[in-house]
Amino acid sequence: MPSITREIWNADFVVDTNVINWALDDHEYLRRLIDLLMRMTARPEYGKCWFALTSLVELLQTSKLARRTQLLECLLYVCGHLKDRIQFFAPLQTVLEGEWEDPPITPTAKVVQVDPAIRRAIATGALGGTKLEEFTIENIEWRKKQKTNYQSDVSEWKRRYQSESVFRESVDDALKNFDAPRGFGFCDDIAAQVVASLPRHPSDALEKALTNPSRYRSTWTFALLVRLSQFAQTLPDDVKAREFGEYGDTLRAHLNDVADAAIAAVGASCGILITEDECLRERLNLLHDRGLGRTQGFSMEFLAKSWYPPNGNRD
Repeated sequence: MPSITREIWNADFVVDTNVINWALDDHEYLRRLIDLLMRMTARPEYGKCWFALTSLVELLQTSKLARRTQLLECLLYVCGHLKDRIQFFAPLQTVLEGEWEDPPITPTAKVVQVDPAIRRAIATGALGGTKLEEFTIENIEWRKKQKTNYQSDVSEWKRRYQSESVFRESVDDALKNFDAPRGFGFCDDIAAQVVASLPRHPSDALEKALTNPSRYRSTWTFALLVRLSQFAQTLPDDVKAREFGEYGDTLRAHLNDVADAAIAAVGASCGILITEDECLRERLNLLHDRGLGRTQGFSMEFLAKSWYPPNGNRD
């Protein structure tokens, strides 16, 4: 995508899972990360740091015990510096349920609520009986279901794109007009599926979401990111290069796309996602620039060099 100058508004921000992995592997990165997070949360009006419980579950699912333990210790080390400046977003399904309440609520957890379960996992290698065990089981089941549905949809999309000219034209048209408000209509089927999975939702939910998309940011962020991933999986490489080169890395498919969409969606009300996933950054920034989302994606190093407090470092 073309390079543009970005303005970073003071806002709450989310730290992606991969940031903890990078911090564990590079002590200088960890030092700079903590310095950045402390600066970005130095005053309440600057914003708060968030970590998704979905990201914590990803750390807990690290296959090698030694690596998993070190990742959890690294996360606690970061939390120890931030204290009450960092909180945890609930898993996506719970966040979506809260978003569709009237008035909406944002389910969260404080460090003191999560810390004991993390320490138990470090000490015993298990979560037995903790709330995190429940979250982990739910997340595994959710990811299996989403992966199955996603792979089925992608296979069908690829078949239809190759064999049906009308479908092919509809996909091309969506990418050529993927901005607000039209972009929401190009993924309203995914949004409808998301809402239908909730235990409570109004009968005219999709109409409400299309009329006031900023009220339902998590729903739309998930739907939009999943749709972009489907586009990436569907289009042949030569078509991407010839007709949609402006999209750059946003049309590069990854196996972890749906999980990435879930993490971004729980923090959709935040202004920033700190992530080392270049493709996810590009997708979030595309949605932001086209009026479809609020969150911008940045690497830690970019923010470390570019973020300044609103008072210009003056008391």
